[in-house]
Amino acid sequence: MDPVSIVVAALAAGASAGLTDTVAEAIKDAYGRVKELLSEARYSQVDTKAIEAKPDSEVQRAALKEILTDAGAEGDAALLAASSYLLEAIRIHAPSAATAVGVDLDRISTELLNVHDVDAGAGAIGVRASDIEARVVNISGIRAGEQQRPNP
Repeated sequence: MDPVSIVVAALAAGASAGLTDTVAEAIKDAYGRVKELLSEARYSQVDTKAIEAKPDSEVQRAALKEILTDAGAEGDAALLAASSYLLEAIRIHAPSAATAVGVDLDRISTELLNVHDVDAGAGAIGVRASDIEARVVNISGIRAGEQQRPNP
């Protein structure tokens, strides 16, 4: 996962975890640190309200990623470290908030179901399926979690 995607994933997962009294202090502190770093002048165009309102929205994630990329976030080691720390805190203290799914299938009735070449990303579930009725199910080429990329 590229650095900006890690920042976006951390913000979305932090928003999904909710910053209520029941959320672990470690998550609140880590989320606060990411937001603090985003308050720097170079990130003046970054507004996290939309991702906080709709953390599962791919549209909001893509928009935030574009703005962060334009602001040069991919080279911000402190922001990347804080975002990685936030994701780890969520994984430990609120794992359901950090669970991404490449393909989520529910209540499907069909003759043939094919799922191929899914790249779910770091910390994700490749395919989750429940209540499936099919005569034939083919699932292949599923990648989830950190992937080692071959050297060219």
